Amino acid sequence: MNVIQDIKETVSILQCAEELGYHPLHTGNSWKLKEHDSCVIRINNQGKEEFFWNSRGLHGDVIDFYIAMTNCSIQQAVQSLSHHSPSPPKYRNLYNATEKQPHVPFHLPDSAPNNKRLFAYLCKRGIYPVLV
Repeated sequence: MNVIQDIKETVSILQCAEELGYHPLHTGNSWKLKEHDSCVIRINNQGKEEFFWNSRGLHGDVIDFYIAMTNCSIQQAVQSLSHHSPSPPKYRNLYNATEKQPHVPFHLPDSAPNNKRLFAYLCKRGIYPVLV
């Protein structure tokens, strides 16, 4: 296996971001960097990490991420990333959490005897009582 492929399979973008001093924040099914909120890290359909830096029009894998954050050449990025250890278990657990959960049928609660609470809520939201 070549070095670049090995880096892409073993080094996490989230791990790399933390080691560079950034703070990934978990939001829904992706992560955003606290320092650059337009930089989003997510898992694609093939189960691989990718990043999108929307404000700069950049995207790619861990090597592209390292180059974007450090403004270095691909040779320097590969050399630096080849010394990283595999991604820590805490990120693997987060990825597993994004897997699909078994389908649970939706059941409506029992209906209320009157619409008092709905009426009060809509009036509180600024809708005229005559319209409700």
